Amino acid sequence: MDGAKSDAVEEALWTIQEMKGYGCRPCVISYSTIIQCYCEEQNFDQVYELLDEMQAQNCSPNVVTYTTIMCALAKAEKIDEALQVVDRMSSIGCKPDTLFYNSFIYTLGRAGRIDDAMHRELLAF
Repeated sequence: MDGAKSDAVEEALWTIQEMKGYGCRPCVISYSTIIQCYCEEQNFDQVYELLDEMQAQNCSPNVVTYTTIMCALAKAEKIDEALQVVDRMSSIGCKPDTLFYNSFIYTLGRAGRIDDAMHRELLAF
């Protein structure tokens, strides 16, 4: 990520901390936007840290958040981690949508598990 984008992400994080200081709770969109930026730079440690922070703040990630993470992990060739996103999403009761299923099929294809994508129930939600 270029310097300007990196600075913008850091400023967004600072803004979230400032919001919390004033008693305002950041929403899933705010967190997910920053997660998307970290996904673009493949900074998955920060992604997981923000996911944990979201849950600590009672701000559950949504299907868009998880789809973004799964796609980024698959593109980074971190297929096992990408497939674990499904379990993490399921564990909080977040329901998949069409885009999530399409991304899941893409991830299974990247894993060489196209038979799984073609012949099994994808998720037991």
